Amino acid sequence: MKGIAKSLVAFVAATASFASWSNDYVPHNESDYSTFKNSYNQTTTLEVKEQYGSHWKKYSNYLGKESQWIWSSQNSQQVYWFSDSGVAELLVDFDDPVGTEYQVSIDACSDTAKLVNKRSLLSTPAGHFSDVSMLTFSGACADAGLLNAWFVPKVGLVQWQEQSIAGPVTFSLVDAKINGIQYPVMRGLQISSQMESGSFNLNKKDRVAAFIDLTNPTSNAFDLTFNSGQRFDIELYNEHGEMVNCWSDNRVFIQMMQTISLNPGETQRFGDYIELRDFSGERLDEGAYKLRIEVKGYSQNTVNAKAIMYAVEVPLFLEITTAAK
Repeated sequence: MKGIAKSLVAFVAATASFASWSNDYVPHNESDYSTFKNSYNQTTTLEVKEQYGSHWKKYSNYLGKESQWIWSSQNSQQVYWFSDSGVAELLVDFDDPVGTEYQVSIDACSDTAKLVNKRSLLSTPAGHFSDVSMLTFSGACADAGLLNAWFVPKVGLVQWQEQSIAGPVTFSLVDAKINGIQYPVMRGLQISSQMESGSFNLNKKDRVAAFIDLTNPTSNAFDLTFNSGQRFDIELYNEHGEMVNCWSDNRVFIQMMQTISLNPGETQRFGDYIELRDFSGERLDEGAYKLRIEVKGYSQNTVNAKAIMYAVEVPLFLEITTAAK
């Protein structure tokens, strides 16, 4: 880390005129996340694991590269990539005209990026996006390396494509929480959440909160139908994707279809607290977890509505520490 920090300090000093912190294309804070899925049903989560100064962010995964440092300028029109050789290289300047090329060492197979499109349209499972900018990549490898990447203001990276022996593999954004906005934005309802996330000491914390608010911003009433008396559920998953606890465990619900109506401007809150314990009642082990809340209702007036989930997920990092004597 000392070598990396030295390089980062040098770059920060060279760009000290960018004093304020505002971003469009690198918008994530440490409590935010973006989840991508490829055609093989493999998922990758993009999260900020560390920050250095006002502009450097270390992502868990960025364009397929793990533990990658990214720098964004004031207003985030410039985005820099911290290469394996310890050099900050300009990945893209979104103010540049279409056709601009950048010499940037992403990996052994990708050393050139080109801005080929701006203000285009793109659809992913997370939504329909406009003002999309597209980068293409090239290098020395025929069956490996980056091919393309798509970016959206206020959302950041929404899709990228890699080359493989079997052909191109596309990673598309399926869900995200960025600066308090949940993607996909649910049709007819606005979704927001109050979720406890981050690092917690199990000696001081025995439960976490998970609440989700659904607001009807339209001028018409919006009905939510539930297949039983259960309105929501809260789940905890370990780093292997295994469910270790859920709020509904050992609870009994009326098995009768029910409907609630949200009037124009009305907000309905769902949620509760969940214990940081497993199904047997034992305290959870240290490690990385995922906290998820899902509203069990759906709209009968929406095509394929049961496939639309009103859900939010956040990461948890649990540890066991004791105060120094």
